[in-house]
Amino acid sequence: MPAEPLLKKVKIAESPSTLAGQANWHRYAFQPSLSTAVPLGRPAVPESLDKAAFFGFRPMASLPANIPPELVSPAFSHILEAVAAPAQPPTNLGSCMKLYTAVRELLVLGSGLYTAEVQLHEKYYQKNYKDGGCWESAIIYRAGPLPALILLLEGPRLSIHAVWTIYQNRIAYSPLTPSYYLANELHNTANLWKLMAVLAAYTKAVQELSSAHTAMCNLDANALDRLAHLRVAAQVVEGQGGPVVRPCTLPYSLVDESLGLSDISFHGPGLLYVARQRVEGGEERRVLVKFVAGRYGAEVHRAWHAAGVAPALYDVRSVGGNTYVMVIMELLSPEDGWTPLGQAPQHGGGKPLIDAVREALKRAHAAPLAKLGQKAVHGDVRCPNILVRGAGSGSAGLDVRIIDYDWAGPDGEATYPQAMLSPAIRWHDHVHPGAVMRQEHDTFLLDRELARCFYNTG
Repeated sequence: MPAEPLLKKVKIAESPSTLAGQANWHRYAFQPSLSTAVPLGRPAVPESLDKAAFFGFRPMASLPANIPPELVSPAFSHILEAVAAPAQPPTNLGSCMKLYTAVRELLVLGSGLYTAEVQLHEKYYQKNYKDGGCWESAIIYRAGPLPALILLLEGPRLSIHAVWTIYQNRIAYSPLTPSYYLANELHNTANLWKLMAVLAAYTKAVQELSSAHTAMCNLDANALDRLAHLRVAAQVVEGQGGPVVRPCTLPYSLVDESLGLSDISFHGPGLLYVARQRVEGGEERRVLVKFVAGRYGAEVHRAWHAAGVAPALYDVRSVGGNTYVMVIMELLSPEDGWTPLGQAPQHGGGKPLIDAVREALKRAHAAPLAKLGQKAVHGDVRCPNILVRGAGSGSAGLDVRIIDYDWAGPDGEATYPQAMLSPAIRWHDHVHPGAVMRQEHDTFLLDRELARCFYNTG
């Protein structure tokens, strides 16, 4: 069955103005289930989407409909960068006098009292989008998420939000700024400089969004049809009783025609997608696409693939205003016999499997990095990050691959992240946030994981 007929509108009786008042819109907010146990790689499908029109950070952002806004459009990253930067005056205030004057006027306005204070919510995006009517009227509205910016003014508080279309009149939204207090802030220079930086970034973002939309309007019919097909198909997954809808926002970089991706679908549990990729000669391969915040140990990944213990790495590039790394690699799927190490004991293997895993890490640790000549450390060799194939077939038929190189780097130089070190895991005594990573930490952690997975100890 084609995917598009399954994508239904939400029946909203109220006008956008009515929805924007008080809590009227809450009845149309998507409520992700917190109690549903979801197997790894099998994201949950909402039980009912009849009234889910607004997907956002309230009550809770939920993949794959809500993704980081800078992956929807890189234009949003300008505002996020301005928010994160220290509040300081511009290097050349004289060239920014119009903005300086405008911000001071805004602070004066925010300090007043008005009889008809109005909230400007993302529901007005629905009004301009004709409550999803644009989706049905022209293919260009299905070819892109129509990213936009919302200035939310609530009394003396100002904030900026990103908003975009998922499908029909289903929209997603995400805050880009905190709520800035405007009243009685004329003498708070830190707030003045911050607002100047944020509003300058807002202007830049608006310009880039406008240019991107113009470029979209200039695409030919075949290009628009390809984009629309990718976005529509990503919304539908196979359920127990047939196709079901799972609202999904595709990161903008996935639909870049130069990558040659098709049949793109969300895999989870994080920002993981599977797809087919067209390569030279017209052949296709199945790939896993991963989005990582910050750095990725691509050099280690390549070196360990050369040593035969990592999947092939096809592409690594910065996206989302350089805040994320997009990684395209070989897909090691259950259909091809691959299984996480933690599930391998039920398939047999015993000591030959344990020995094969230890030997794989030994080969990895011995592999030199191509550019640096050093050896490498992984940092997170837990059972979920080790895939095996052929468990129970004897040592001759065993394959082992180590995945997830988010932390990986040169031994004795790379450091652990400042967060994400789970207290539930028994780490080496010298492991702590920001500590230097060493190969002996990998060996220690793997021994603990093998004891836990195979002998219920550790």
